[in-house]
Amino acid sequence: MLVSKEGRYDLILNSTVGIDVKLYENNFYSLNPVTNLLLHSYEKNCATSQIKFTTNLWPDNIYYLIVATTSLYAEASFSVVSTGPSHIIFNQASEYYYRSR
Repeated sequence: MLVSKEGRYDLILNSTVGIDVKLYENNFYSLNPVTNLLLHSYEKNCATSQIKFTTNLWPDNIYYLIVATTSLYAEASFSVVSTGPSHIIFNQASEYYYRSR
């Protein structure tokens, strides 16, 4: 995610299943998921999920919005609505990570 103006941004995510949402600044390291973690929100066991958070974003940074289902084999679509002083540019990248227990 990229923004062109510094400021407070609202992100609202909607899904038909429980979702786990994380926002990272500058890098996302799958082997150390707490590094660069800005925000984390988790909605489990819901027929529908809506997660909203507000944060300050800066144009010199790259942000990674990671959205995962809370159920191991669940697949679902989701939507993101954003408001703030400028548009947010989203670049889609999809990876499948499975961590065995």
